[in-house]
Amino acid sequence: MRKNLLKKMGYVSSVIVLATTFSCAAPSRPRVYSYPTQNQSYNQIVQDRIHCEEWARMQGAGSGEETARKSVEGATVGAVIGGLIGLGIGSLVGDAGIGAAIGAGSGALAGGVGGATAGSQMDQEDFDRAYGACMKAKGYNVR
Repeated sequence: MRKNLLKKMGYVSSVIVLATTFSCAAPSRPRVYSYPTQNQSYNQIVQDRIHCEEWARMQGAGSGEETARKSVEGATVGAVIGGLIGLGIGSLVGDAGIGAAIGAGSGALAGGVGGATAGSQMDQEDFDRAYGACMKAKGYNVR
């Protein structure tokens, strides 16, 4: 029974890592509207939108130092929290040491992934602001 529960903890840890990874995704589309003010052609509008979306994403790329720092912070916090949860669950099953090790390892992995993601990506509001600034510079009214 103990091994079954510890195996399930491993599966739960994997789900946590995946959820952390996908919940921190960067904005994919701007939430602001842009209207041409200089009689831009349809092709020009499409090119400008693509260019400004890409430019806005580049503005959110964190520095290498910031990404590394947030990754280490996330891994540390994840390891501590995961270790405590694993210790608690492991003590219920009778093997606190293994439970704590599994919890700490999976917590560090999830925290590291989340920290790195937070360090390298921007939130939607910043993305919209950068996209809007780019579109305004290209002659669009942005709302």
